[in-house]
Amino acid sequence: MFAGGGAADAPAASGGALGRGARAEWLDWDAYCQDLQSRREGLRGAQCWKLVRRQHFAAGSPLREAVWRRDWEAAAELIEQQRLSVRRSVEADRRRGGRFRCVRVVDEPLSVCLQWELRSLRAQAECGAAVRVVPSSVLGGLECHARLPEVVVLGERTLYEIVRDDRGVAVGAYRRRDAAAAGNWAEFLGQFYALGEDVRAFADRRVPDLPRRPE
Repeated sequence: MFAGGGAADAPAASGGALGRGARAEWLDWDAYCQDLQSRREGLRGAQCWKLVRRQHFAAGSPLREAVWRRDWEAAAELIEQQRLSVRRSVEADRRRGGRFRCVRVVDEPLSVCLQWELRSLRAQAECGAAVRVVPSSVLGGLECHARLPEVVVLGERTLYEIVRDDRGVAVGAYRRRDAAAAGNWAEFLGQFYALGEDVRAFADRRVPDLPRRPE
């Protein structure tokens, strides 16, 4: 359910994406997904962005759970199953005249979980999704105090900061509706997107063949 930024069950905002002292609204995960989808459907000709930084996930999706079980066959099948929904999403964005671009920051060496995520992102790119990979080494002083947050910029006004628990499971997001903040993040992510490498080329070069399923 939706709650205001001061709700008792809302975690403390990091201030990394939204700005310290910014007026933000807390959405639990279901409310965030509904809000994102409804706003996205109402946009026309809008450019949207996503930044993903976290490297390790213990749970939170069927794919990640399959990876943690070391069930490589199930993980590969789940990646294949996503293709139809990705194609539909990409086509819907095209009809609206917009584009959703993702910047995925990676640390070296690549964790097993991240290798599987990159396989998934490669499959999404093969279906038309716009995903580029940026090595964390290019971030320089941007992470002097903390890692970059996970951010979604929707159009010209709406900015979300995704919040995850210690296992990496998304629990919700803070939403700020502010044209200047959204514009600043869109410009920032556009610069890093331009520096990035297409996820298909990166995964082909850096992600090894599928490991054998354990006996």
